Amino acid sequence: MKIEDIEMRIKDDLRKIGVDIEAEKEKGLICFSKTLGNHAPGNYVYVDGDYFYLTSIGDRGEIEERVKSPKVEDVLYEIYWGITARVSIEYARVNKKEGQDWRRIMFPKRLELLKLIGEQYYLKGKKEIENTLAENPYNDKLLGWSTRNSLL
Repeated sequence: MKIEDIEMRIKDDLRKIGVDIEAEKEKGLICFSKTLGNHAPGNYVYVDGDYFYLTSIGDRGEIEERVKSPKVEDVLYEIYWGITARVSIEYARVNKKEGQDWRRIMFPKRLELLKLIGEQYYLKGKKEIENTLAENPYNDKLLGWSTRNSLL
């Protein structure tokens, strides 16, 4: 699979959740290049041999290889996981309810978005969220919204 094919697939998938890939690219949130943009901050998707990569470069130029896989779906999942995080956090911020753990709003929204992209991403995301909640259950008292001290 060529990088152009991956970019087109991501563009089509993100359109399902109302995210414009061109806007993501303009913000430097996703780049389709192996050159890593001379170490400009962002997430770089590329193909090298039999592997697909997602590499992140931080604000200070530090490089973190996030995914190296022979399966493109592994890279796509990480991209969609990150993008749905941003969208669902914004949704939770706008729809917050005082006295309620903000994740009660964010997690279902994130799963809804992942499901629109594809069932496989939804199932993987659901498992991750279940693991998160098993370790850190909802806590409306500790993590609830307050008009004086908002988390977001």
